[in-house]
Amino acid sequence: MYPATIAIISPLSHQLLDLGQRLKRIPHIGEVMTIHGDLHNLPDFKEPLDVVIAADPFEEHRTMDALAQFGMRYPRTRLVVCSRQNSPDFLMRAMRSGVREVISPEDSDELLVEALKRVQMQQQAQDREGKVMAFISCKGGGGATFLATNLAYAIAAKNNKKVAVIDLNLHFGDAALFVSDQKPSSHLGDLSLKSRHLDASLLSAAMLPILPNFGVLAAPESPTAAPEIQAGQVSSIIRLAKTQYDFVILDMGRGLDQVGLTGLELADQVLPVLQNTIPYLRDGKRLLGLLQSLGFPNEKILPVVNRHDPESEITIQHLETALGKKMARTIPNHYAAVAASVNQGIPVVKLAKHSPVSKNLMEWANKISGKKTTSFSHWMRQVLH
Repeated sequence: MYPATIAIISPLSHQLLDLGQRLKRIPHIGEVMTIHGDLHNLPDFKEPLDVVIAADPFEEHRTMDALAQFGMRYPRTRLVVCSRQNSPDFLMRAMRSGVREVISPEDSDELLVEALKRVQMQQQAQDREGKVMAFISCKGGGGATFLATNLAYAIAAKNNKKVAVIDLNLHFGDAALFVSDQKPSSHLGDLSLKSRHLDASLLSAAMLPILPNFGVLAAPESPTAAPEIQAGQVSSIIRLAKTQYDFVILDMGRGLDQVGLTGLELADQVLPVLQNTIPYLRDGKRLLGLLQSLGFPNEKILPVVNRHDPESEITIQHLETALGKKMARTIPNHYAAVAASVNQGIPVVKLAKHSPVSKNLMEWANKISGKKTTSFSHWMRQVLH
């Protein structure tokens, strides 16, 4: 445990004394203060508190209201309740009021330490919230998997960010093949079976390592494993990944089942991938209409044009007018480089440094990573040395 500032609040003097003494015995605990009173008449805390332990009989619903109000006043303070009550109804009301842990006065010192460690881990998770980007093709063959995996590689390789790709195309996912010739030793289905015991080490072990700071969680090898994967399990995996990686990139299947919808709901950005042709325009309208009907905020949906053909009769302006959306990104067409990259399982920015697709992806990676974009000639000097 790292040092923390902890306040214990209770209307019971003996409880304050007991909890205060027990906490101060914990090595490196930090500052421990005791406050005689209850949550209804707390003083204002000028200095931020890491943890508040509220020890109270909790016999009234208004105490739960006070917990919720405290959480709104001090959103970065972790709230722990010490109570002998442990009914499911009490625990549910406590959690809904923003309580992170419920402990009992009879708990051993070891259990108390474990509870505080979990609270600190939650704080660390909140402090590090990676961005989730979900790529979904408007039509088969749109290039969503290529963009998801190659953008992920560009972010990790050139921007020193931790990146994970999670392949949510449960029936026919092959994201790992786009950036590696290695066979994954584990996949999303294996990790889902361990979701009750999920932690950072299990997540890391399930990843196919591409770079030290970039891994792919592959889809199941067989489509028959897909029905066994539950939306709740996938939600737990994505939420954990957000705490371990700067960017979590989801490669979506085209079917919007419960697992797919869970991925889209957890995404900060949903990136429909289309091309400037009539079939993609038609299916793009259908997909965007569906997403909007499901309640996805308009600003969350960022269409991307892949394999842009400037000679096509369907221009970017046509797409934007028909979809009612500005295109968030336009990727040029360079079939030879992309085909070689896909066939060899080598990221295009590594295989074809001169390709306009590589340049575009690097500019995109720099932009979303907060890195200033350099000139193409300067960038080429960097990647060639």
